[in-house]
Amino acid sequence: MLHRSLPVKPGLPFRRVRLLIEDESLAQASLAGCETAGMEIAVCSGPSSTHDICPLVVEGSCPALDADVVVSNLDGPWAVSIERAWRQGPKTVVATGSERDPDATPKARFAACVGAALCALIGRGDDETATPTLPPASRDSSDNSRV
Repeated sequence: MLHRSLPVKPGLPFRRVRLLIEDESLAQASLAGCETAGMEIAVCSGPSSTHDICPLVVEGSCPALDADVVVSNLDGPWAVSIERAWRQGPKTVVATGSERDPDATPKARFAACVGAALCALIGRGDDETATPTLPPASRDSSDNSRV
């Protein structure tokens, strides 16, 4: 299981929103240039096979980040168990596994995850699993690095 944190700029006079993105391909993608002012973000690949374990499911806590909101884009045998484990606690959980666009660039997918997290935190959307979609123009490789 791969965990990584994005760089955080020091010096903000408030507590950052802590976001955990669970997404295997984003955990392996280059996210250089993705600015996350005011946010502390970690990306987790989730278990890569049935033989790999998820500490959240097995031990009850996630070592990647003590997040305020979790965006779960996981597929595979652990996806349902992981989402269920998150929903047992006080975290805000946005499940987007089957809704993501496979043709979106990593930066566009990252931006969609951050947008979904912010929408969930401020209460926009019809329900807990509402996920904003990117307009087609946002899916190109132009500079979409500011989130």
